[in-house]
Amino acid sequence: MTSLLDIGPLTSTIEIRGKKIELRGISGKVLFHLLDDFPELRKVMSGAKTELKAEDLIKQVPGAISTMIAAACAPKYSNLAAEEREKLVAAAETLNLGEQADVLMKVWELTFPSGTQSFTTALEAINRVTGSGWAPDTPSPGPSPTSSKPGTQKPLTTPPG
Repeated sequence: MTSLLDIGPLTSTIEIRGKKIELRGISGKVLFHLLDDFPELRKVMSGAKTELKAEDLIKQVPGAISTMIAAACAPKYSNLAAEEREKLVAAAETLNLGEQADVLMKVWELTFPSGTQSFTTALEAINRVTGSGWAPDTPSPGPSPTSSKPGTQKPLTTPPG
């Protein structure tokens, strides 16, 4: 029988400006820190019928996108020193919008290879059992939209515990 230790991360290679970059899906650890660091991302991912303010999205989306790209490009992203994470986020910010979109689409596929339904179903079940909402001031999350819209301008500041 195969051990969990025998299973490596799901990866894919993408070419940007003639350079090949290995991408990984975002782990649960990193995803929940993104949801904590970028409140507008949390609202979008929750599927809740809550008002999203355009000015908040405009402030948070670029940072969330860059942070997701940085996390997908670095094995053990959350274990890196803050300086290293900041360098990766800054590098992701230099990609043009089309390149960022290409990377994000691949990262989404790697993060949710079977779609988001099982993820949102698990969150709903946890919320029912614990009575705690994962998106403050919003009802239990429903199915995620087919595309994600991220959230702020800072890298993960505290490595997930």
